Amino acid sequence: MAVFACIMAVLALTGGLLLAALSAQWLAWVRWGLETAGIFTVFALACALVFRWVTRRG
Repeated sequence: MAVFACIMAVLALTGGLLLAALSAQWLAWVRWGLETAGIFTVFALACALVFRWVTRRG
């Protein structure tokens, strides 16, 4: 019974570490996605303002 408990403890620890690693990677991907979306949003707003300024002058 002690061997079974030891194996279960090792599996739980390994699963916890794997879950933590996947969570960290997932958070990194989410952060990258938000940063990329933010950059594209700022770029799109700048293009829209320039377009409005150019068409207004014409």
